[in-house]
Amino acid sequence: MSVLAIAIALSFLGTLAYFTAEEDATNKITMGNVAITLSDKTQSGEVYIPFPEEGLAAMPGDEISKSVHVKNSGDNEIWVRVRLTPSLTPAIEGYASLITWDANTINFSQSGAWYYYNGKVTPDGITTNLIEKVMFDAAMGNDYQDAVFALKVEAQAVQADNNGTTALTATGWPTS
Repeated sequence: MSVLAIAIALSFLGTLAYFTAEEDATNKITMGNVAITLSDKTQSGEVYIPFPEEGLAAMPGDEISKSVHVKNSGDNEIWVRVRLTPSLTPAIEGYASLITWDANTINFSQSGAWYYYNGKVTPDGITTNLIEKVMFDAAMGNDYQDAVFALKVEAQAVQADNNGTTALTATGWPTS
């Protein structure tokens, strides 16, 4: 009888089964992005066109239309800053008081050479214009004949999420 009991007990060991379940998950996390488009245009009649690479002709007393703004072409909110770097060839001392522009200091705050946009720029959003024209003073004399004025416009952006409360307090700006 004990052999029969052992055989019955051993037969149960071979047929034991446990309920089981299995599951897995793969999590994909896509990082956001920062992308901008700099708009540097001039008005021709009633429309704005890209500022010509060859430039425009100007005379003392002229105002040349120059519309500068930045578009957020990325998927996330951004902070924006813009730098305007003037030059004159040949260099004439004191030209900065005769060739000027009115920067929009209502919507931009200047710190050093940079103008920081005062608000976040949402995806597909556009800053207001930083400048709208360049003015050539009527007092410009013969020294300025055939001189070439250039205004280099540079724009940079950094993520706004988790990065300061204004463009001025944001970190991570490119160092160039």
